[in-house]
Amino acid sequence: MSSGIALVRFGDGTVKVGNYHGTSDLLVPRLFDTAMEATNAYFEGRDGWSDPEGEVEEVVVYVDSGGSFWFEAKATRTSVLPEYCDPLDANSEEQMGRRDPSRVLVEVHDGEPDWATEWFGRGLTLG
Repeated sequence: MSSGIALVRFGDGTVKVGNYHGTSDLLVPRLFDTAMEATNAYFEGRDGWSDPEGEVEEVVVYVDSGGSFWFEAKATRTSVLPEYCDPLDANSEEQMGRRDPSRVLVEVHDGEPDWATEWFGRGLTLG
């Protein structure tokens, strides 16, 4: 699996951008204002894990990797909460009856939501 971009949409319509590491199936929680910022941080090793700062909000996370999928999570304007960064493995563990209780179980949906399609249509660097 390859790495990809993650879009995080807040309730007011704001979209932040993050990185998804497809090899490990992990969403890196740090968020950026544009795809260029996220991409540069990835290649410069600056996209690492960060502590959420600010008010926690409900969000929708879209991941453009492995055929694309989306799920509901919680985030601040700087980071997705860490317990939402491994949705595929948490779901696999649940199916096998051995899920770590610290992992949040979320419903993962295949495909690309309309808002993500619109965002990509505007151009990656516009964020």
